[in-house]
Amino acid sequence: MTKGIVKSLYLTRTPAGSVSITSLTPLVHYTGVYPTSVLTDATAGPFLVEVKALVRNPNPSMLTDVQLIASWAFGSNTSSIVTLPPGESIITAFLFVPVGTVSLWWTADVRKGPQQLYNLTASISIGGKQTTAEDSRQIGFKVFTIVTDDDTEPSRLSGVDGR
Repeated sequence: MTKGIVKSLYLTRTPAGSVSITSLTPLVHYTGVYPTSVLTDATAGPFLVEVKALVRNPNPSMLTDVQLIASWAFGSNTSSIVTLPPGESIITAFLFVPVGTVSLWWTADVRKGPQQLYNLTASISIGGKQTTAEDSRQIGFKVFTIVTDDDTEPSRLSGVDGR
């Protein structure tokens, strides 16, 4: 390990016949109806977590039967099985989070005490047998709403979806 301009720099070796995760990006999407009142832990959701892994295949040939497994405390899901060409590729898996499953993340001035974050782990398997790469991130769940209409009367926005 060495110090780079912005953060630490790591050099790793990827064994032949395997891949490495270069970058892991979880994207949290609120898929519920437009909120017309303050969401609580019991009413928040559903959410869809899109887990994007930038993976590197250092091998000179294609790797077949490659799969991304995204998991966390409430379950797991996998991507479709893909064939990776040499070089970098993006693999995506999705986690569905039902209503009331998670606690919302609030800023420290609103919720005193620790912020609610969840550990998300992504691993790559080849041929359904071996885990060749693994990475993890912490994620939080929060809903932001940008109102571009008159929201003084909540019934005006009733039935509008959260997108």
